[in-house]
Amino acid sequence: MESGKRIIGLILAAGYSSRMGTFKPLLTIGDMTAMERVSDTLRRAGVETVIGVTGFERERLSSIFAEKGIREAYNPDYEEGMFTSIRTGIARAMADEADSPEGFFLLPVDCPLVPPEVLEQILIKHREQPDAFIVPCYRGKKGHPLFIPAQYGPEILAHDGEGGLKAVTGRHEDRLLRVETGMEAVVLDMDTPEGYREILEYYKIGRASCRERV
Repeated sequence: MESGKRIIGLILAAGYSSRMGTFKPLLTIGDMTAMERVSDTLRRAGVETVIGVTGFERERLSSIFAEKGIREAYNPDYEEGMFTSIRTGIARAMADEADSPEGFFLLPVDCPLVPPEVLEQILIKHREQPDAFIVPCYRGKKGHPLFIPAQYGPEILAHDGEGGLKAVTGRHEDRLLRVETGMEAVVLDMDTPEGYREILEYYKIGRASCRERV
């Protein structure tokens, strides 16, 4: 496994969950919440530092953060959209670390079934192309998590937010590496009740498949 000691995991969990209708970080898949699953994915991939970006109903996550050793980065501007949470997480990561971080895994809490093998695959590609943004794909469709080399941190922090993160990555299109994973989980999210049901079904099928192999 590639070392993730200087890689920071950023879990985005600040939004209203308005399309879902209930607080997404605490939705359960199997015997774990979405927040717990995403945190565990990062840890199992060797990422030692995990930062959770909070906003709406932040207090509901405090016990999980304490149990899982997740550092909180509170985004007071969460109403203004996801890019403000990305900036909040990167700012906290860059301020916290005595040694400059190597890069960031940007993983929304909406995507709780990404397996650690995907992150390990991305880290291998990062060693080969350290200045590349790396995005996992499934059948050509881009998914999560996006890997951001730390060298782009100051540019992201300086961006006014117009066009979101895509405006920044778009300036470096020649450094955006798409990695085909063959894993549908990278494109599954639970932004809506329909998406949540799809994730539950995907999880159930995966569990059944594992039992058949035992």
